[in-house]
Amino acid sequence: MPPRHILLTGFGPFRRVIVNPTEQIILHFREQPPENVRLTTHIFPVSFNRVPQELERLLVDEDGDPIAYDAILLLGVATGSSHWRVETQGENADAAFADADNFTPQTLQIIEDAPQHLASTFPSEMIKERIVALGLPVTLSTSAGNYLCNHVLYRALHFIHERTPKVPVGFLHIPAAPDTFAPGITSAPVFSREQHLAAVAETLAVLVE
Repeated sequence: MPPRHILLTGFGPFRRVIVNPTEQIILHFREQPPENVRLTTHIFPVSFNRVPQELERLLVDEDGDPIAYDAILLLGVATGSSHWRVETQGENADAAFADADNFTPQTLQIIEDAPQHLASTFPSEMIKERIVALGLPVTLSTSAGNYLCNHVLYRALHFIHERTPKVPVGFLHIPAAPDTFAPGITSAPVFSREQHLAAVAETLAVLVE
């Protein structure tokens, strides 16, 4: 069987997140991809203006045709969460919060004339079970927030629903790591890099089975 082609993305630092754990995860799997997997990896800036352009370059080729991924796994950090969160849908809404470019969106609908919610197309329940089996806290979530995590999820889901509806695509929110915040800033319980890598490795394993 040829290697499965998976798009794996994360985000860079923003606001009080000085080291984004998803960036560290991407760098790890870029150097050490799982067996029988061909990874395309990308680290998005936390930018309402730049994410749509960069996502489009990841999803279509030079002729405008969809790139043939077998699955798409989007990662982001949930800074106040004590659980891994398997997101089950994206919402067509942003919040009026400034991004890493100090830009605040004025139009809060992500895509005009599009559904308010779009369902994730990857096996959410199975991914949850596999992370539970690692002894890690995990939950299915119906809200990816209203910042860039939800923004990229909704745009990816809209593209998939319109162009390649059979491709599994979804979002996994990662809790904070020990080096996520500047010294003196506290949040929810943090988890180790090894735990983060194990959870993402199991998620990738589900997507290639």
